[in-house]
Amino acid sequence: MKRIFAIGVWAMAGILFVAVAITALSDRLSLTPLTAETLQQLHEQQPALQINLNTATEEELRELEGLGDVLAKRIVAYRDFHGEFRTVEDLLDVEGVGQTRLEKWRPYLIVE
Repeated sequence: MKRIFAIGVWAMAGILFVAVAITALSDRLSLTPLTAETLQQLHEQQPALQINLNTATEEELRELEGLGDVLAKRIVAYRDFHGEFRTVEDLLDVEGVGQTRLEKWRPYLIVE
């Protein structure tokens, strides 16, 4: 009986330790609880930079991280030759744009 009681005490102490550690860590990292409300807020937040692929100039395109002069020219030339982009994914047809780059830029790109 004493063993069972001792195991129960140690188990409760372990659970308490983990709970305190998680609380301390979340306070230290300023973690926000993931709730339906916080998910909605994250979804509604728009990035400050929004670039329309169908109207952007080379200069505007270069505002994207990792997009230089050559790629900006290719994107504009592709649009001029093939017409407007129908979706952001159409950017994959431009030489030099791969899935990794597209995913990095996706939050900042729109097609209107």
